[in-house]
Amino acid sequence: MFGDAEAVSHLLERGLFPATAGHSARVRVGRLPGRNFLYRIEFDGGAPLLLKRAVDAETRRGLEREAAAYDALAGSPGPGPSFVPRKLDYDSGSSTLVLEFFPQHRSLDAEQGGGVELDAGLAGELGRILARLHRLAPPAGDSTPPWIVTLVHPPLGILREATQGHLDLIRHVQRSTTWSEALNKLAGEWEPRAFVHGDLRFSNILSPDPRHDGSALALIDWELSGPGDPAWDIGWVIAGILANRAHDLSAAFPLVRACWVGYTEGAGDTSTRVLLERTIRWSAAAALQLAHEEARMPRPDDTLAAMLIEVGRSLLERTAVWIERVFWEDPG
Repeated sequence: MFGDAEAVSHLLERGLFPATAGHSARVRVGRLPGRNFLYRIEFDGGAPLLLKRAVDAETRRGLEREAAAYDALAGSPGPGPSFVPRKLDYDSGSSTLVLEFFPQHRSLDAEQGGGVELDAGLAGELGRILARLHRLAPPAGDSTPPWIVTLVHPPLGILREATQGHLDLIRHVQRSTTWSEALNKLAGEWEPRAFVHGDLRFSNILSPDPRHDGSALALIDWELSGPGDPAWDIGWVIAGILANRAHDLSAAFPLVRACWVGYTEGAGDTSTRVLLERTIRWSAAAALQLAHEEARMPRPDDTLAAMLIEVGRSLLERTAVWIERVFWEDPG
C-alpha cells in the first residue's frame, strides 16, 4: 500500500525537495480524496506539492494523459497558460505525477468545504479560459464520445455496477424518444477538433482567494483530456451551473449567459447559432450524466436527479426558447 512515507520517499528519490527546504525541515503530508493515491505535501520554507499515484490500469492511463496535457499546454504558442498547475515531474515507471499545489484556490463545488460561489464575473472568465484552450490544435491521440451517449444501449460494464436508481434512469432514457434520438445524434456528430479538458465538473474548477491579487481560475484533473469536441467542455460547465441552481433556475440564467458571452468573445468567430445548438445538446447530455452520478447514492427526499433529467429534456425540446431567453437575451 502506498502511504505517507512512500510519498515523501518518492520526492527524495526524484530530487523534488524544494531547494529552500533544509535537511531538518519539517514535512507535513495530508491524504486527499480521489481515485488515485493523492497527497498534499508541505515543507518548511517551500511551496506545497501535489503527488498523484495511479492505483490501477485505468488510472495509469489517466495520469499519462494528464502528464501529456501539461506538457502540451506548456509548449503551446505564447506564455504558458495560467489556468493549469505546473507539472514538476512524471515518473512513468511508478505512474506518479507531481504538480504544484494551489493553496490559495478553492473549488467551485458547493458541496466541498469552503467552496466558492460562482458569480457572473467568474462565469465569464471561465468561458474565456475555455475559448483559449479550444483555440489550440488538438493533441495526438484517440478520441471517443463521452460514455453517456451509450446510455440508450449501455455496455455491460455500466449495467454490472448499476444501482436500482441507475436502472430506473436507463429505462427512462430508453423509453424517451427525445433522449434516445438526442444521444444517438450526439454520438454521430462527435468531432475531435480541439484540445478539450473532458471533465469540467465544478470540483475540477478552482477559484482564487480574492485576497490573492492576480490569481486566475485553475482547471485541474486533466485525466480525460485530449482531442475532442469543444461543445462537450462548454456544455459541462453550463450543465454544472444549472445543476447547482436546479431548485431556482432563474438564478442560473445570468451565469449561463455570462459564461457563453465570455466564451464567444474569447473564441472570436464561434458565436453562431449552429455552435450554440450543439452546445445546448451537449449540455443536456452533461445534465444526464450528472443525474446518473446522483442516482448512484441518492439522498433522502432528494429530487436532484429527476430535476436534472427534466432540465436536460427541456434543453433538447425547447432549444429555441433557451437560445432566445437565456443565451441571447437578458433573462432579468
